[in-house]
Amino acid sequence: MINKLRMQKYSLLLVVFFFTASAISCRKTDDTKPFFEIISPSDADMLLLTDTIFFQAAFHDNEELSQFRIEIKNNFVENPDSLPAWKLIFVNTLTGKNETLQEQIVIPDTVFSGAYYFIVKCTDFNGNETAADTTELLIQ
Repeated sequence: MINKLRMQKYSLLLVVFFFTASAISCRKTDDTKPFFEIISPSDADMLLLTDTIFFQAAFHDNEELSQFRIEIKNNFVENPDSLPAWKLIFVNTLTGKNETLQEQIVIPDTVFSGAYYFIVKCTDFNGNETAADTTELLIQ
């Protein structure tokens, strides 16, 4: 009688173990990268010192967005280290599967005129990251 109870207990444990293992192994991992469209600024936009860069973009993911990152850095070809550089990194959160947002970034009056990269990246909740989308801005 004790052996029969023990056998039923082990059988039940094995069924629970295999059910749990199969449920866990059937979980699909998200490897789909989010995507986005930059509405503004446009490539080769011409801006002046103290102008405002109006950033607008639509972000999308199949499950859940997490954050976006904007990086602005100079694109000086000659002696980039000897010129005063403007470098800005801006990170903010995103929520849901779709989000359209707007940000305003004021160009400081201490910036050296020239070409600058405006780089945007997006990450979803599972850590998938888009390739950077780079726009070139001309500041005078």
